[in-house]
Amino acid sequence: MTNDNFSRGVLGIVLLATCVNFFTLPTGRDSRIVLSLVLGSVLAFIWLLYLLRGRLYSDRTIAAPVAAFIAANAFSWLWSKLTADALLWIWPSFPMVQVAALLVNVLLPLLMLLTASVVRASIWRERLVTILIIVGLVSLASRMFNLPIAVAIDNGTRGLFVAWSTGAAALVLLFRWREASLWLRSAAALLLAGNVLHYFFVHRLWMSGWLPMFVALFCLAWLRSPRIGITVTILGAVVVVWFAQNLYETIVVDNEREGALQRLELWS
Repeated sequence: MTNDNFSRGVLGIVLLATCVNFFTLPTGRDSRIVLSLVLGSVLAFIWLLYLLRGRLYSDRTIAAPVAAFIAANAFSWLWSKLTADALLWIWPSFPMVQVAALLVNVLLPLLMLLTASVVRASIWRERLVTILIIVGLVSLASRMFNLPIAVAIDNGTRGLFVAWSTGAAALVLLFRWREASLWLRSAAALLLAGNVLHYFFVHRLWMSGWLPMFVALFCLAWLRSPRIGITVTILGAVVVVWFAQNLYETIVVDNEREGALQRLELWS
């Protein structure tokens, strides 16, 4: 397989994760396996075989952190076995759950390393960004206007997908403005404005939606240039000061009333 074939596989994982997440494979228990996880596992396994044979190369800039993360997970799993309380009853399926969680924690950084290693041509990076923007717009429209397609893509476009899609839009606007086509620039601007409006001004209670999104925008602005980073920082500070009372009531008070800030107490 060539880098282009692996790049197609990476795009396939994104499409399956966002648009075909409603279809899952049974495991014989309550847990189910999404198709993107299956394709990602197969792709990572094939890539590792090519890597061991010296037919492909990995991105050395992130190889060490990925290896350290995987090693830490493996050590954590082993340590939990060695130091397990002999008097603690563990249900029979728990060891399998631990192994499955370990495999997922190993697979995810491997896919990051795979993507950084094989998605080298700009055409594949542009296609990846375009997919995130298009799916992000479809997801935003389905939520704002309660479209029937929300059932198909809702499960795959929650959580950190908002940060990923908004970050893809910011990449186009900050780094590829001149090279990108007019329709892509327009779509990126629409998605960026729409996500900020919908997830911060309308549904501010969902901190997991807008907080990672703003962190991504903040980091990208500083990566683009210190001047843009300073401008975004000042604008953000002005918004926080100007709407301080409203932000406190709709973020802190509402989340405390809902119980979202009591997780440490619930854990203990």
